[in-house]
Amino acid sequence: MKIRRFLDSKFYIPFVFIISFVSWFLSYISRKGIIDSNLIDFIEYCELIGYGSISLLFLINFKNTYYFIPLFIFIPFMFARPFDAIDIPYCVIIGGVLVAIGLILNYFIYKPKLMFGKFLLGLIVLGIAIILSGIGYKSDNYFIQLIFSFCCVGAFILLYVSISSSASVDFHNIARLFLYLGLFLSLQLIVYYCVQDNILDSFLSKDSNVGWGISNNIALMLLFTMPFALYLATQNRRVLCVLYLLTFILELLCIVFTYSRGAVVAMIIGIIIMIPFIIIEVVNKKTFYISLSTILCFICLFVLIFCFSHKTEAARIFEILTSLDIHNGNGRYEIYKKCLQNLKEYKIFGKGIFSQFNGDNYGNTSYVWGHSTITQTASTMGGFGLLSIFFHFGQKYYVLLKNATNYKMIIFYSFFISGLYGLVDISYYFVNYMIPLVIVMALLEKLMKADSERI
Repeated sequence: MKIRRFLDSKFYIPFVFIISFVSWFLSYISRKGIIDSNLIDFIEYCELIGYGSISLLFLINFKNTYYFIPLFIFIPFMFARPFDAIDIPYCVIIGGVLVAIGLILNYFIYKPKLMFGKFLLGLIVLGIAIILSGIGYKSDNYFIQLIFSFCCVGAFILLYVSISSSASVDFHNIARLFLYLGLFLSLQLIVYYCVQDNILDSFLSKDSNVGWGISNNIALMLLFTMPFALYLATQNRRVLCVLYLLTFILELLCIVFTYSRGAVVAMIIGIIIMIPFIIIEVVNKKTFYISLSTILCFICLFVLIFCFSHKTEAARIFEILTSLDIHNGNGRYEIYKKCLQNLKEYKIFGKGIFSQFNGDNYGNTSYVWGHSTITQTASTMGGFGLLSIFFHFGQKYYVLLKNATNYKMIIFYSFFISGLYGLVDISYYFVNYMIPLVIVMALLEKLMKADSERI
């Protein structure tokens, strides 16, 4: 079948990447007022529902659930505007329902043997903590929160079980998928700077916003994707090695120019811990090291020229990257205190995941994140939530490090480096992060099962 051959080819992921990026780009420049088109919102809605419909068709016609994943993985990053849990666009709900129907029908049509996997228990325990969050906290909107939590947890469990049971893909293609996602995010950041009225002024401020997220969100996702680019650079030869290495360096530079200090620190730690992998796993050492040295020399040369020719701007960049208010942690300390106070008052199940809306006013779409996965969990899910997420973390890293292979180490780097950043900002509970995380876990189950069958 021609469609299956295309889906199995190396052109499928780049094709989805291009369509998704063009969609986001048109919507973004429309919202920036660069083009005036009343059709953009309608087109965006049609595209997202179209992605859901195509996913449904793939899931009905093919047993391999991997085929819908490239479509699904880009959807959270196609939005040129932000939204919260209480103002989700209808196209997202419709698209999500279509995918859920497809996953259920895929099971009944092809009847794959269900794989519950090594990560499932941790995900279920964490999901229960999310659903039970806020018990004991009086809120007129608790029922809405309960329904929302139950639907989200159920959707993620369905996604995990369906993919781990019937997806079929090798790690090289998984790495390619996340390389393209990293390139997608990098280009979004570049576009943000290029469409500003004063490019240099915007470049010298920590205000990047690509619609679905701001600088910290972009940095988090790039920390997640960059190990996959490194893997491809170490496993390929000649031209491909150089291209993948350039993509890896581009992602690192984009992390720096989000000006997210926590992300930059996590990136540096990540590079250090990945050095042994590079030394051991690189296939074409000559091409890799010569290319890396050349790229770094050009970057250093450019930095030196820029520092001498634009001293004021260089000083400003250095100031943004190094500035830290010790007295209030750049505003985080007050948030942490409030989260800990919520934990003291609502010790077992927390105050509820919707309680972080300003003033507990659910009509106000301004959501105050806990600026740390741990404090967010403590505030909204209480002691039970903390125990649940620590159990999930322990299970996750134990599975990755037990009988470690090169692909398990790359996934470990991805989870660990982005998780480091999650100590000073949000990673978990941010849906754009959770979707790739759960998908990678599910795909890893299939890879580990294939390995065990070969032994």
